[in-house]
Amino acid sequence: MSLAPDWHGPRSRTSGTRSGSAYRAGLEHISDWAAGTERKMKNAATQELFSYWNRLRGARTAPERSDIDPGAIRGVLADTFVLDVTDDGVTPLRISGARLNALFLSELKGLDFQGYWDPPSRIALRDLVSNVAAEPAPAIAGVKAAPRGRAPLDLELLLLPLRHFGKTRSRILGCLTPSAVPLWLGLVPVEALILGPMRIIRPSVSTAFGSPRPAPERHGHLRVHDGGNSRENTALHLIR
Repeated sequence: MSLAPDWHGPRSRTSGTRSGSAYRAGLEHISDWAAGTERKMKNAATQELFSYWNRLRGARTAPERSDIDPGAIRGVLADTFVLDVTDDGVTPLRISGARLNALFLSELKGLDFQGYWDPPSRIALRDLVSNVAAEPAPAIAGVKAAPRGRAPLDLELLLLPLRHFGKTRSRILGCLTPSAVPLWLGLVPVEALILGPMRIIRPSVSTAFGSPRPAPERHGHLRVHDGGNSRENTALHLIR
């Protein structure tokens, strides 16, 4: 899988008008938040991609698409994908990793990511993607999938917002990682993906600078909470 053509573009620089001490305070808060968030992730590949994304963004809410260096995440590229965020709610895959393709025995690049989920999951996934892009903030979720007649495979979904020429509602970097690689992977296709528990983890950067914490908000199927303490950073609940 070749990623380089999709990542071409000028490198961005972190900028801001905050004082040096306030900026450092914000970075320290982000570090604590990141450590708490990684502890909530089950799979090593998920943790690696999140850690890389978080280092790139610094004090920003999200890094630029052009900041991503595929060579720096070569160990997780097979599980990695990039989504387009469109105004009509369609989420075409700009990049689709080899292991994601192997789940369906098909090249998924250019196809709508939502089309590979069962009908109830599609609605929740659309809301989740929309919130990741709008916040912007990362999200993690449990996923199940299996070929017909086989035991379900547990996977972990990670969605990370990216800026594209300064716009956040544009791209999402993600990965879908299995808890263990099954013997049938790449031999038989799974049926639809099924979305399980999910949450958005919102970095409370504004709290670090003394701003009041916002009240919980409701967005479609999702209720979003401010991250607050990194050990109590559960931020999104699926409303059934």
